[in-house]
Amino acid sequence: MIPRQRNIFLTGFMGAGKSTVGRRLAQRLDYRFADLDQLIVAREGRSISEIFATRGEGYFRDCEAAVLAGQAETMRTVFATGGGIVAREENRAVMKRHGTVVYLRSSGRPSSGAWRGAAGARLAIRSWGGRRFTSCGTAVCRGTKKPTW
Repeated sequence: MIPRQRNIFLTGFMGAGKSTVGRRLAQRLDYRFADLDQLIVAREGRSISEIFATRGEGYFRDCEAAVLAGQAETMRTVFATGGGIVAREENRAVMKRHGTVVYLRSSGRPSSGAWRGAAGARLAIRSWGGRRFTSCGTAVCRGTKKPTW
């Protein structure tokens, strides 16, 4: 079980449902919700695609690391992270130090829509107490097993 004061960092590939599941999970646990990509957009004043196009991936990853480091010390927050956040060891260390890292893996195609939106999130978040649950094409894995970054 996750200690009640720790943050939860949702990781996984783009389209795995991090934001959708994160909002619902935060609501259910009475936590705050933060989407790191949205925080980066607010900080930079432009979209992620614009950041990539004008400044490149390296700059974006630097922004991502800075936003994560600045937000990680908050308590009781579910964070939806960007798909590439785990590429940097420093980011993995920050998330592990300040919360529980959860990897969402989609067994379906993101475009299928089977697990998108509130209905999909409701199906995905039936139980949080176990070591693993699966439903609606999404698996949540946590504990001692490391996801393959």
